[in-house]
Amino acid sequence: MKPLIRIICLCGLFLATAAQAIVVTDIRAVRRDGRPVDLELIEAYTKTRTGMDISRDLLSADIDSLRDSGRFSYVAMDIPQLGDQLSLVYVVEPKFRIRRLSIDGANLDGNRKIRELLALEVGDLVDDATLAVKAKAVREWYQKKHYPFATLTWDLEEQADGMTADVRIEVKEGQRARIHAINFSGNHVVDDKALRKTMLLKKRGLFSWLTGSGVYDPDKMGIDRVALRDVYMDRGFLDVSIGEPEIVPVSSSKVNVEIPVVEGEQYFIGEVSLKGVTLFPHMELESRLRQSLSEVASVQMLNRASGMLRDYYGSRGYINTRVSYRLNPTVSRSASGAAVVDVEFTVREGSLAYIRSIDIVGNVVTRDKVIRRELAVYPGEVVNEVKLRTSEQRLRGLQYFSFVNSTPVPTEDPEQYDVEFEVKEQNTGQFQIGAGFSSIDSLIGFVQIQKSNFDLYSWPPVGGGQSIMFRGTLGTKRQDVELKWSDPWFLDRRLNLGTALFRRNSQFLSDEYDQQNTGGRVSLGFPVLPFTRMNLTYGLEEIRVYNVDDTASDLIKAEEGTRIKSSLSPQLRFDTRDHPLIPTRGMKSTLTGTVAGGPLGGETDIYGLEFDVTHYWPLWFDHVFLIHGWLSGVDAYGRSDSVPIFDRLFLGGARTLRGFDYRDVGPKDETGEPVGGLSGWFASAEYTIPLSAQFRLAGFYDIGMVHPEAFSVDFGDYNSDVGLGIRVDIPGFPLRLDYAWPQEADEFNDRSSGRFQFSLGYSY
Repeated sequence: MKPLIRIICLCGLFLATAAQAIVVTDIRAVRRDGRPVDLELIEAYTKTRTGMDISRDLLSADIDSLRDSGRFSYVAMDIPQLGDQLSLVYVVEPKFRIRRLSIDGANLDGNRKIRELLALEVGDLVDDATLAVKAKAVREWYQKKHYPFATLTWDLEEQADGMTADVRIEVKEGQRARIHAINFSGNHVVDDKALRKTMLLKKRGLFSWLTGSGVYDPDKMGIDRVALRDVYMDRGFLDVSIGEPEIVPVSSSKVNVEIPVVEGEQYFIGEVSLKGVTLFPHMELESRLRQSLSEVASVQMLNRASGMLRDYYGSRGYINTRVSYRLNPTVSRSASGAAVVDVEFTVREGSLAYIRSIDIVGNVVTRDKVIRRELAVYPGEVVNEVKLRTSEQRLRGLQYFSFVNSTPVPTEDPEQYDVEFEVKEQNTGQFQIGAGFSSIDSLIGFVQIQKSNFDLYSWPPVGGGQSIMFRGTLGTKRQDVELKWSDPWFLDRRLNLGTALFRRNSQFLSDEYDQQNTGGRVSLGFPVLPFTRMNLTYGLEEIRVYNVDDTASDLIKAEEGTRIKSSLSPQLRFDTRDHPLIPTRGMKSTLTGTVAGGPLGGETDIYGLEFDVTHYWPLWFDHVFLIHGWLSGVDAYGRSDSVPIFDRLFLGGARTLRGFDYRDVGPKDETGEPVGGLSGWFASAEYTIPLSAQFRLAGFYDIGMVHPEAFSVDFGDYNSDVGLGIRVDIPGFPLRLDYAWPQEADEFNDRSSGRFQFSLGYSY
């Protein structure tokens, strides 16, 4: 009651001061236990003095000043009054200055390290709150060192002067906790492996030194208990209980995590009812609802059903519609004796709303039109919440923004809303430099400068939604320079215009000659159907075959010299993959035709057709299975009596038949040198298993062949291999390491030992 009485008295005092002046006759300072405090310490931060009229504003400022000084852990004020005389009493708890600081128990890196983490020295001001904040940094450091149970306690021993204290800190490091195993008890329906898959905590593994996994973290364990509960809830076990984990030491540096589970009963859906629907046919929504539900009372499924109802209203302009459900366990059971729960969905219908205007905020560099052209909503339409989410996804897909959010903002008209898209721009430039080694290119170094959200038509050249990239490669077997630019909205239409200039020196194609390609290309692409694009590419390049070996065959010697190639390539592309680099589902297929020479000019008259398809299937535990197929043919016409060696087909190497040397599968000349064919086919099946966020294990089978005749393949004649590999998914530097053993081989590739293939880049 004392604080309340004090507040009432102060209120009365300040009301009284409005009527007549009250003089401060005495100022004192005490601790909360009544012991006096040196008044000079207080007056260093306050302005109220004896003899002054009381001022509410001045007293408030004095209190704020004392609190902001950092010298006190507690500040209050008491104002006893007798008639027109007033005594001002500051009630404070001064922080102590450290006289001595001692630390015990820090054995890992010594007391000096703990002193550095605490950032405290003799003479610093401390109290319990200060030490609590400092102790957090110490505990976090111990957790990173695999000591999650480390604790830090302290004792403040006040000295006789009342202003200094000796600080004694005791560290208890606890058990070093690298996870040896994560075990469960009481789980009969869901096995240990499936439960572990959902957890952030992982047992220590082969790559833990790189990924940082395998360390017990109590905070992650708290998140994991919720995730484990969700696993059961999504299977209808609504009464599941995930107990407190027990940490069992296995050795001086390893622990087992034992997690008790009480599964309870599995519930099935009984009666389903729908309330609150007035704007749309009740029967239609109820039918849709029942179709979206399964027999098992899965919480995930129930949430999806609620989302379906919200989207039904939201896509028709009824924003702010809310959907909730209530589970009502029943006494009766199903015919099989299973527990049954009735579900009641309640809809609180929103109001119909139209878009008055669309506002973009947060874009400092990116032009409005670059954002607006990606939107799926327009002024005058109803506020379609599904289209709003689609618009957000498109903007995120640009990778220009670290944050995207849309909000319908009410206006003075209850039926009109302004839609505000808020974005936060991020760095869209990249500079990469590195070196590597592959089984094809040997030793290489590269530098790459790339800028997305570029603008070729203005200065500074940013914010236009274009992309530009320069890449230079220098290696023992190749030297490349390439400059690329593209505009995905050429002429403000859905036309993707791309250009490229390049010069490539390749010494890895053959031991008997080198090849240099210098030229450029222009491409124009546009959508024709959902997930389908048509691309048309014109290329003009000078191709030079030089450094032909004296021992080369007449066929290769005939290729020496320079040719001009002018070509046109239409391509139909279908892509439903869920990720452009590391897909887990979907398909990518391309059908590409090529015509060179003839009316296009140049010195190379050929035509060709190529079909390439890859299909991805997600399996259990994030495993992925893919099948890749390729079929191609090429032939000469007109003035050309043969297809030049640089346009022929080859197989073998890290990207095709991995059990064979690069370009070594197919026709060869009399010296055994690969000269390529005019028809080819290839297929591969690959199964990948994630080991961590950056590593995947792969098993694969490759089969294929190149034939000398144009557009003529023999599927009974082939080479094949089987192998294992590792995928290292490092952003900007992905690695593929494969070892493959030939199974079926032609006479030039018949060997029992396997081959190691190393390359940079993603699959297919």
